Amino acid sequence: VKRLPTFQAKVEYTWENWNVHILGVVFVIVLISSVLIANLTGNVPDYLTGAYVNMLSVNESEDFQADYLDQVFLRDYLGYPESEKLTMVYSANLPLDLTENSSLAELNGNTITRLDAQIPSNELDYFLMTEDLVIWLHERYGEAFLDLRNFLTAEELELYADRLRYTRKGVPVAIDITDSTLLAKMCLSADKPVCFSWFAFVENQDRMRPFFDFLMTTLP
Repeated sequence: VKRLPTFQAKVEYTWENWNVHILGVVFVIVLISSVLIANLTGNVPDYLTGAYVNMLSVNESEDFQADYLDQVFLRDYLGYPESEKLTMVYSANLPLDLTENSSLAELNGNTITRLDAQIPSNELDYFLMTEDLVIWLHERYGEAFLDLRNFLTAEELELYADRLRYTRKGVPVAIDITDSTLLAKMCLSADKPVCFSWFAFVENQDRMRPFFDFLMTTLP
């Protein structure tokens, strides 16, 4: 190549003899770049992740706003700017009927399969669920919910005494938030009282208190 007289001649020679290799390298570069860009733009870090069991999300409602929790908690309450790539992840529409209704067997199975994968792998931070599921879920997953005596202050335990829900052993693991205005504004509905619980093994524990305090401001 060095002996060729002009730059154009060198380029033509290189292309004629190495075009397959050049195209291969370009393809690899483009592929890697695409993957990196997709990961950077598509994977928004989650602040906390929730499972909303027996909570129906009414997406068809005119008031439904998919990022409502992000707006009122992350942006308004905590003050994160829009440029901060952070979100509150939650899964609603997870039906779980504990009666002998065989018509719901498939839906129940789908929900249990999902929880069986998420709970042991510590993918969840908190739960919203109907009151009838508190003991069942806690026991099925080996004391899945946090003992609230290890989270709430003595004053809060007294303040929320009427809202606390207990295991068979008398451990407070859930708090009734049925009258929270947040449920209606997120277009969530349930046919039974709704309870909130922390997962027993939350990784980002420093984020628990801000979200709990915010949630309690939505109670009357």
